[in-house]
Amino acid sequence: MNRSKGSSSGAKQQARSFQRRKDLFRISKVAPEIIWEPLLDLGDPMSLCAAACNLVEEIGILPQPADNTGIPCRLELTYEKEGWRLKMLVDPVYWYDHLAEPTTRLSAAEDYIASVREGRRDFETTVPKLHEKKAAGAPQYCDYQLSCIFGKKCRKAHCKYVCAHQGQSQMVSDPHFWGACKLFFDHISSVTNSSAPVETFAFNFARWETRLSVDPNADDCHAHCHAIIKRDVVDSLSDESEAALVELAPLCRRNGEPTDYRPNNANELEMHRI
Repeated sequence: MNRSKGSSSGAKQQARSFQRRKDLFRISKVAPEIIWEPLLDLGDPMSLCAAACNLVEEIGILPQPADNTGIPCRLELTYEKEGWRLKMLVDPVYWYDHLAEPTTRLSAAEDYIASVREGRRDFETTVPKLHEKKAAGAPQYCDYQLSCIFGKKCRKAHCKYVCAHQGQSQMVSDPHFWGACKLFFDHISSVTNSSAPVETFAFNFARWETRLSVDPNADDCHAHCHAIIKRDVVDSLSDESEAALVELAPLCRRNGEPTDYRPNNANELEMHRI
């Protein structure tokens, strides 16, 4: 999305004006999550922006790691029958040390690990077989995609069309971005004849965002969103019209199972704290 500097600046100022609403979210004592309580409407970018700003701001004011690289976390907007659920998945070890209730955190962590693994076993017995096509890798927008800085060495399409030198926090604070998510959802819906084709919009922060960078301290310049399309929608594409297949060819190629952070979180929690 390529916007003028003035337009982007105005959107950010508008996002900053949102009221702090600690009464509308809670830090879970039984799982490494911060949950926005009201369900959201994908067609209401201002409310989405306000909710995301609140959760990102909460992460920013929590005690920071000693290495000053930020709290690893993942903002997820997930479709539910009655609306969209927004939550921030937090690094499980950080959650155990700083957010969980000290008197009950051990039992809470053990219950969380057990529930994640049980859910994973149920998933593995029901998930359809993946397509045989080789998944296409993400395009390399520039030579400094995961560690770019403001300056001459990042002037390719990456910064002009992908992030415009925005970080993840800036992007989710922009109502225009949430409006684009709704346009994307509606477009995929119209092409696939599905009323709810997208399962989750996800955004990684801190170490979970820059883990592939050669510089672990790289700033989060490479703002981007992961749109996870439902498996049954992907499977149905082979039966769609030729026009739909041509238009959605990149989605058909990138049909591997998306990363599920919860099993990784459970393993880290067990390894480092249990």
